[in-house]
Amino acid sequence: CSFLKKPPVIDGKVTEKLWQKPVMRLFTNDSEAMKTDSVRFYFAADSANLYLAAVCFDPNPKSVRVNATESDKGVHLDDCVGWFLLPDTSKGDIYQVYLNASAVVLDQKISVSPEGKMDVDMAWSADVDVKAAKEKSHWSVEARLPLAQFGATVKPGDVWGINFRRKQPGRKANADWQPISYHPHG
Repeated sequence: CSFLKKPPVIDGKVTEKLWQKPVMRLFTNDSEAMKTDSVRFYFAADSANLYLAAVCFDPNPKSVRVNATESDKGVHLDDCVGWFLLPDTSKGDIYQVYLNASAVVLDQKISVSPEGKMDVDMAWSADVDVKAAKEKSHWSVEARLPLAQFGATVKPGDVWGINFRRKQPGRKANADWQPISYHPHG
C-alpha cells in the first residue's frame, strides 16, 4: 500500500502515477489459476483515508453485467470487485465492500467471535466516495474510504488483514487473492 502525500482524484480512471505495483495474481477458491479476465488491484492511504482501485479487463465490454442500481441490492451478482478489510487483526471485525461497474456499493460489517460465530450487520454503510469508468478494453473503479469509520489511523508499516476478489458472472468465475474465509485469521 503506497502512503500518499497528495490524494488521487476519484474519477474511476486509475491513471495517476500514484497507483503503483498492482496485485494481479489471483486464484479460484480451489487455488487454481484465476478464470476471470485479468484484473489489477491497487491500494494507497494517507493519514485520513484508504484508497482502493481496480482495473477489470474484458475483451467484450458489452458482456459486462450491471443490474444493481441500489446500494446493497444484488451488487454481488454483477460484474464487481470486493474487498474484505480487517483494520485490527486482534479483533474479529471485517468490513466488506463490493463495487460494481457502475459504482454501486454493497457494504456490510461482519463480526466474528473467537469461537467463529458470525454476526452480519447489513445496516452498516460505508462512507465511501466511489466512481467507475468504462473503456473499450476494461472497466475500472476508484474509491476513497475515510479511516475514522473503521476506528483506525494508519502510518507506513501498519498491518491490516485484507482479501479481495473479482466476480465476472459472464464467465461464471470469481478470482480471489486468497480463498475467501470469514474467519479473521483465515
